[in-house]
Amino acid sequence: MEEKTKVTIEDLNKTISDVKDYTEKTRKELQETIKKKPLESAGTIFIAGVVIGLLIGTSISRR
Repeated sequence: MEEKTKVTIEDLNKTISDVKDYTEKTRKELQETIKKKPLESAGTIFIAGVVIGLLIGTSISRR
């Protein structure tokens, strides 16, 4: 049987800190991309919204 590894508070704090740093870095990169390429960014967001809308619409209509 596998042994369960105990997660310490320090491990959790480190993981939370790593995730926070990653999300902050990603947010800054996205802001720079949106400033450099606003039309491409708007197009990407529009297409993503259409796809998500279609997925939600088809899942609701199947009920």
